[in-house]
Amino acid sequence: MNKKVAAVLGIAVVLVFGAVIVGTDWNSLGPDYADGVPEDGIAFQPDEGGELSNNSLNHVLFENYYGLFLILGTLMFGAMIAGVCISREEEDDEE
Repeated sequence: MNKKVAAVLGIAVVLVFGAVIVGTDWNSLGPDYADGVPEDGIAFQPDEGGELSNNSLNHVLFENYYGLFLILGTLMFGAMIAGVCISREEEDDEE
């Protein structure tokens, strides 16, 4: 891959990550446990009606912190692709 293309892609990734970080309202994320954690704990499974509580672990992680998961998932995908590219380069050097 051309170094200019790689540089442009790197800058684009940094800009997207920055936009997610700046665009997220960090103060309103997650449940408010100012009065303490409820006695019955933090709900993990849906209630009898099939609805998840707003304080449930699933809801908080995937509804409130989706931007963070997007960034982490993209970084991990990039690390996997980079590992494959590096291993191919090492394999070509051995021949």
